[in-house]
Amino acid sequence: SCDVRVQDRPYCRILWKDPADRLDTPPAVFQFSSLPWGVSSSPYLASSCLRRALEVEADEPDVSDFRRQVALEVIDSVYMDDWSQGFDDADVAAQYTNEVISILQKYGFKIRKFASNSSAVLAAIINKSKRRGGGGYQ
Repeated sequence: SCDVRVQDRPYCRILWKDPADRLDTPPAVFQFSSLPWGVSSSPYLASSCLRRALEVEADEPDVSDFRRQVALEVIDSVYMDDWSQGFDDADVAAQYTNEVISILQKYGFKIRKFASNSSAVLAAIINKSKRRGGGGYQ
């Protein structure tokens, strides 16, 4: 998921009125704290935010070459909110994946799941994630 900045939340509101309420009862107002799915602009906003975060990270002046490479490669490996990439080596896959997690968390993206056909990769991701306070990988 992608958090909505506090100052932008007034622009991400919905009105809710229970059908059982009286006609003169005003609707409840809710603000989204994260980007809602199902809104027509959601796919564009999610993709744009993700792309922009990766571009900004790649342009940071003191970012490592590896981190810059990861940010630039992930831009081209994402469809909607799914990142898919293959690796020949489990250690490289784990290192690369942990770097992706680190970059995205820096920009407010909450990583909810990962899947891999390598238990070694999943173990490395989960162990590092637990130290960062994340989770939800499969």
